[in-house]
Amino acid sequence: MKIGIFGLGYVGTVNAVCLSDMGHTIFCTDVKQEKVELFRNGKCPVKEPLVEQLLNEGLKKNTIQFRDSIAEILAEIEVAIVCVGTPSGEDGKVNLSYAKNVTLDIALAYSSKMPLKYLVYRSTVPPGTTASLYSIFTEKVGANSVCPVFMPEFLREGTAVDDFHEAPRVVLGLNEKREVSDLGNLVSDNGRLPLFITDMNTAEYIKYVDNCFHALKVTFANEVYRLGKQYDIDIKRANEIFLSDSVLNISKTYLRPGLPFGGSCLPKDLREIEALVKENQLDLPLMSSMLKSNMNQKQEMLTMVNQFNKTKIGIVGITFKNDTDDLRESPMLELTMNLMKNQNNELAVWDEDIDENNLRRTFPQLFILLADLEQLVKKSELIIVSKRYMEMVCKMATKDQFILNFSNLNAYESKAKVINWF
Repeated sequence: MKIGIFGLGYVGTVNAVCLSDMGHTIFCTDVKQEKVELFRNGKCPVKEPLVEQLLNEGLKKNTIQFRDSIAEILAEIEVAIVCVGTPSGEDGKVNLSYAKNVTLDIALAYSSKMPLKYLVYRSTVPPGTTASLYSIFTEKVGANSVCPVFMPEFLREGTAVDDFHEAPRVVLGLNEKREVSDLGNLVSDNGRLPLFITDMNTAEYIKYVDNCFHALKVTFANEVYRLGKQYDIDIKRANEIFLSDSVLNISKTYLRPGLPFGGSCLPKDLREIEALVKENQLDLPLMSSMLKSNMNQKQEMLTMVNQFNKTKIGIVGITFKNDTDDLRESPMLELTMNLMKNQNNELAVWDEDIDENNLRRTFPQLFILLADLEQLVKKSELIIVSKRYMEMVCKMATKDQFILNFSNLNAYESKAKVINWF
């Protein structure tokens, strides 16, 4: 395939040499002509293992070529990949001027006779940017067959070539329902790498999700072991033991959006961690913020329920998670107790996990709200669902009812209006 690379910074350079290494013909340009001349002479201004070697191999095979004119490149290529910088401004927002400028330059040089099929952006940008940039293109060229795509990059400095060729997944974001098997085969190395196709906003955002999580991991490790140092902990041994658990710790577990945490362990242990941080007069913002963040999520749940302005409310699922009768610090229990403060509310509660005898002793005011599921659904205007009960409720509810989905499950087909927490 013939591919154009616009912008020869870190990402553009790695893309150029790796795509060339895969056997594609790459045409490159950059606004800095002195940089282009360095590349033409086999000198790579980007310091990264294997990149200069692959550059020179591509130059010898003529699979990497450099052009001074965007029009020259567009006359050759099917895929244009924009890799210009998006640095932070003083307000923290990314500077999109380079992306806008190169998009405008491509639009001004484009004609419908050119073979261009895909306009791909790899620069990290906030959701909505690719659609906005494509509108610059369409304002100049009018109706066209070029498909805009966002393709996030997940390259680490120092291992970028390996990360490109052995990517754990490749993401393509496009808003059109369109046949993109040729582009999919290109970026997934003919299906060797896992390929996810989604909308452009989601593709743009997933890069931020990744980087926030990486930053969280670094911050977590530094803070939790900084506290541990105060108690003569063997840090390396503790970390070795922590990392050995790939079932709960280094895994997908707990990494899906849903209810705030509750139960007998996490809230209690985090309170102790906060107390230890204060006792040692440490400034550990992450360790000290998790309970507050969890409380904010609980308040957001209550705010969301109140926005419906309904008084006949059914609560399906009240223990803190599936297959336990434990009500300790359950977010759904707290929500129910808050709703009970409004005397206008008519509440009903159902949960097959509940221990009714225990509920009668510990929360008699809740015990009198228990109803069977069919009765609850029938008399409720708003049904709040947590845990595993979405399918049951969706089948029973009618078109005049609302279902607020606080479970981690997708909504099932229902006559009722379903609103998802996430």
